[in-house]
Amino acid sequence: MLLIAVVLFFPAFSCKEGISVDVYPETAENLVRFTFGGTATKTEFGSPDGNVYPVLWTDSQKVGIFYNSQVGSPEDNYGAQYVFPVPAADRMTAAFTAPFMPEEGSRHVFYAISPLCSLGWMGNEDRDADGINESKVVYAEIPVDQVPVAGSCDEKAQVIVARREYPDFPNEVEMPFTHLSAYGKINSLILPEGSDEIVGVLIESNRWLSGEVYYNYDKPGNVSFNRGDKYLYLDVNSGGLKGKSLKDVFFACVPQAEPFSDGDYLKFTVYTIGDTWEKTVSFTEDRTLTFNAGHISSFSLDAS
Repeated sequence: MLLIAVVLFFPAFSCKEGISVDVYPETAENLVRFTFGGTATKTEFGSPDGNVYPVLWTDSQKVGIFYNSQVGSPEDNYGAQYVFPVPAADRMTAAFTAPFMPEEGSRHVFYAISPLCSLGWMGNEDRDADGINESKVVYAEIPVDQVPVAGSCDEKAQVIVARREYPDFPNEVEMPFTHLSAYGKINSLILPEGSDEIVGVLIESNRWLSGEVYYNYDKPGNVSFNRGDKYLYLDVNSGGLKGKSLKDVFFACVPQAEPFSDGDYLKFTVYTIGDTWEKTVSFTEDRTLTFNAGHISSFSLDAS
């Protein structure tokens, strides 16, 4: 069994430009070293440069690393490695080493998911049932209950995945990540003067907002909804954001195949210490909102 050094890269968020990937190679002997750029197991948004939000790594959540046909759930890894990456001082990268037993052949593929708590099942899919050209698939959970913090959404809701293939078994693995989650940002939320402090926000819709998504690593670019709920709850009290008004509150949600348009809505129920306020936003052809994986859509609410 060899230790592998893995270099993992993480993109920056952009409201308009999408995600960019930077590479931070590291070397190590007789191991696969994983290094993440832009964030570690726990992820946070950094200070924006214009409309681009860098993603910073911390060490609060495990990453799951799978080799070739390995499968697993949060409770059972079946040989896969569940580890806490170690972020660099600037938190733009993170690294760790993990042992894997090399297999024979000319195809050595590593798959990653973060955070591990979002993992439902990592498996192999053979739709033709012929045992040939199996695909690696993952079922991951975007939680219905989220605790946003200052400048970032709930780390448990930032679901990211990576894949890297080599013809020979490597000592070092460089893995570019992609997002399964879409993101929203409430620029501001204003209640009538004299209102109590806001402790939570319930977001409801006719669309699916939270739950389990499906992703095929060998057919990137598509995140499919599997099952879930048409709402999510933001606990701003536990995240330290409680106040008479809210500003820059982030959340994660299921990516939407189509923009919110005619017949679609988002209903916001704002809970204060002593009262409840509601605001429904209806969409039309001329008033749309898009939630794409790896992108942040921002808006403001005025319930005053």
